[in-house]
Amino acid sequence: MTYTFQTYIAEEPPTVWPDIHPPLFDWFFQSDEFLDWCQGEGTWQLHCVGGPGSGKTTLSALAVRRLREHCQQTSRRAVASLFIRSDVRSNEADLVEDMLNSIWCQLGKNLDTSCKAYQQYKEACQKGSRAALRIKAIRKALEVRLRDLDGSFVILDDLDRCSPALDVLLRDQLAILQRHHLKIMTTSRYPLWDVGELDVESVVPEKMFCDGPRCPDLSTDSPLSLFWTCAHCWDYPSGAEEYFVLCYSCIKDDPQCVYCGNTSKFLEPYDHRNVEIDNIPHSSMISFVKWDLEREHGDLGFQIPIEARQRPSSKLGIALRQNSGEGAEELQKTIVERASGNVGMAKLRLEMTYASTSLEEVKVTRDRLPHHIVATFDAGVSRIEEQPRAQRELGLRIIAASCQASQGVPLKTLEQWLGQPFRSPEDLYQVTGGLVKIDRTTERRVEAYHDTFGVYVRENYNESIFRARSALRIKRIPRSASVEVFRVADATPANEEFLDLFASPQDKEAQRSAVTTLLDELSSISIGLEDRCSLARLAKVERERSSCCGYIWRSVDLHKEADNESSILVQGSIKPEFET
Repeated sequence: MTYTFQTYIAEEPPTVWPDIHPPLFDWFFQSDEFLDWCQGEGTWQLHCVGGPGSGKTTLSALAVRRLREHCQQTSRRAVASLFIRSDVRSNEADLVEDMLNSIWCQLGKNLDTSCKAYQQYKEACQKGSRAALRIKAIRKALEVRLRDLDGSFVILDDLDRCSPALDVLLRDQLAILQRHHLKIMTTSRYPLWDVGELDVESVVPEKMFCDGPRCPDLSTDSPLSLFWTCAHCWDYPSGAEEYFVLCYSCIKDDPQCVYCGNTSKFLEPYDHRNVEIDNIPHSSMISFVKWDLEREHGDLGFQIPIEARQRPSSKLGIALRQNSGEGAEELQKTIVERASGNVGMAKLRLEMTYASTSLEEVKVTRDRLPHHIVATFDAGVSRIEEQPRAQRELGLRIIAASCQASQGVPLKTLEQWLGQPFRSPEDLYQVTGGLVKIDRTTERRVEAYHDTFGVYVRENYNESIFRARSALRIKRIPRSASVEVFRVADATPANEEFLDLFASPQDKEAQRSAVTTLLDELSSISIGLEDRCSLARLAKVERERSSCCGYIWRSVDLHKEADNESSILVQGSIKPEFET
């Protein structure tokens, strides 16, 4: 392999470190998506999506190990793996060629290497043929190799590290190989967003439900992630409501399409499925946290296997076992709650306990972000700063704007603030390095990939994001007298709807008197004039300039926007219009 390939990509999976709890991802390997991708006849791509720290590389390594154990019984099944180790920003065509060549070699370890198609590729290399011809030649060799195999799998880890050009080139080649029954599993910080949108070949609605008359899940409201549909109706649709859809249980019952009477041809009409892995099931996360605590601090009464305990009881372990083990249970619940389904964040919280000697020492750090969590976020922002200037500034401004509110900002609003639309959600993910995400609501709200990162942004832990926020200027705000500020705790019950919109449940319960936090969030929220006036009338106004952490308050004149109806003095409650 070339030096460029070896610089960016590893063929073998990394070692699964002892601090990884293998059963943590059992839910994934037992899911319908993985089992059908692995064992079924379909050739759609399994695309695993997760933010930083969600365990994508660990999941890929475990998947490679499982598949190799599954394939080692025969020489006609093979597994290839590629782990992208660093960001790729150049030499895209060469890397696509090297990656296809690596897949060919890995899939052919147990086969005859005297392949005529591969010899033609080697001749093209020796003659100095153009990159496009060499890529076509190695892909043709791969197609021949796939016909000689009964089953072939490829695991591609960290595709988000690919430049946009490499991502497009590689996906085009993989799409061709999928049609030759190559099963592909990828991991990335970015989801594939063509579901529910017009595609070159078809339209796949976001939500599908089983139409089987005897479906065991007919009473549920959950849409199907995997389904079959009538091939005739799908090829000649007269409307989305007329797709005849069946779940995996009903397709086995000799179905008949209720629209066209077809009984012989059904298909899975998608070429990929997104599976989110950054929201580990609650029970799996509890099991992992208990396992790690006992592995580090000795027996805490969680009843994990004795062989998993690698160390005797620590000072913290002895302290946690006191009071009938309530301290250990409290610590476990706190870590699980703050991890919010992200295994990387759980591990960072667990690391806080390693050097602690008492529960009180752990509690001391709960009111601030630990330094190693801040360092992790700083590293993520550094990846954004390594981009070209235009992408770097756009990425930082998106983070600064979208993370100001704990519940994010609608995508359309964000586009207005930035003064430019996004061609697709992938553009947003790429420039922000996956540090923000887009939810699946109708508003498509852009928010921090994890609640803790939102705190990191709002509390100004990073200077680059702070400067990016300063670059977003609000128009039509005259400088004048100081402003009167209301306390959240003093808002009347009639104002609860406003609080539900702009404060998380944790904020309302524990931080209702935190004036500055809410005002900071309000500075990036768009609300109607009627709501603003109601807020001004209902709020109990008091003057507290000295308690507002150095903010400079400005009076906000809304006469022009409201036909001189009223004027309120609530900082941050205007409709922001950002300019770049």
